[in-house]
Amino acid sequence: AVEFDGASFTFVNSDAVRRKIVATDTNTFGVATLASGTVTVSTTKVTTNSRIMLTVQSLGTVTAPKAVAITARTASTSFTITSADATDTSVVAWQIIEPL
Repeated sequence: AVEFDGASFTFVNSDAVRRKIVATDTNTFGVATLASGTVTVSTTKVTTNSRIMLTVQSLGTVTAPKAVAITARTASTSFTITSADATDTSVVAWQIIEPL
């Protein structure tokens, strides 16, 4: 395992040609399911300066992906993801990156 910025990574040899990195610190990334267009993600890794990347993984009640944004955050506690559609139940992947 390799330690980097508080996260532990393990290199896994999946075959002779390809290698992948498996992060073992699940507080810096994950998935969340929107309910009525919003979800609050609990994580101690979020700060006031965190860059939080969002990507829709699968559609819920919408037929096309809607814009998603971080609409609230509390350092060391949680952040809120909100969709442009109040009926959205899509699954959203998130990743926290701290600026240097």
